[in-house]
Amino acid sequence: MCPIDWPNQIVTATVGFILGVPAGVLAHWLWDHHLKKERVKQLQEWYGKMSGSYENVNDLNGPTGGWTQISQNQDGSFTAVGMHASGKTDWTSEINMSLEARNVGTGHYRHPRPGIDHGEQQISYYPETGELHVRGRNTSALTETEFVHTWRPLSYPRQRA
Repeated sequence: MCPIDWPNQIVTATVGFILGVPAGVLAHWLWDHHLKKERVKQLQEWYGKMSGSYENVNDLNGPTGGWTQISQNQDGSFTAVGMHASGKTDWTSEINMSLEARNVGTGHYRHPRPGIDHGEQQISYYPETGELHVRGRNTSALTETEFVHTWRPLSYPRQRA
């Protein structure tokens, strides 16, 4: 039976721990970074064509005269800006499309003026036509209200006033 060299075992374990923990943390960070980059790449490939100008049509009342401008962010999400017919900003929204359930996403809109309503959006994207169907829910009012809009691609981009 060989005696155990405890001081050497302790030094070896300590050095292994000191070198192993940072290496493990670095490896985890690199893998996580890789997965995020792949997710963004897929979002850009699947939904990149959503960026653009859209006519805003209220499904009950017809065209609103306004439009929605959508742009894709670096993280794969989208920023949507709803414009009045006058060109003034009506609301802004952050939209996240799903990789798991194709062509659907969620958004959260807010009017820029304090005290004005805000709420949630459920988005369905139809790449065949380029349309987005939006079911919104105002969550800031005492009684929640729902609305349904269709955003139809404009053949020419609109600009802010």
